[in-house]
Amino acid sequence: MSDIKSNFKNNLIYYLNLRQKTQSDLAKSIGVAKTTVSSYVNGVSTPRLDKIDKICDFLNISRNALLENHNDGSNDEEILNLARYIFGLTDKDKNFIINTIKHFRGE
Repeated sequence: MSDIKSNFKNNLIYYLNLRQKTQSDLAKSIGVAKTTVSSYVNGVSTPRLDKIDKICDFLNISRNALLENHNDGSNDEEILNLARYIFGLTDKDKNFIINTIKHFRGE
């Protein structure tokens, strides 16, 4: 599997999980069959650029986030769980956490 195809597949799975979206949700949003999204997730095929842009819009990420290798050895499961927790917070709570972090960093 080519690097881009592998990166795309892995990042698509990651961001679908991160955003708590299903393959069906994605298929409906970008106007393709569920089997098409399944082929993306299984690394069988990679979408055209126009569909990649629609996927990025749906997941609220950049093309680079979807296509580049981001494996830096970090604990993806831990990061995923933390992100899910943060997405569930209110805007007020998110701002409080951001300001607290800035305070501890001396910003």
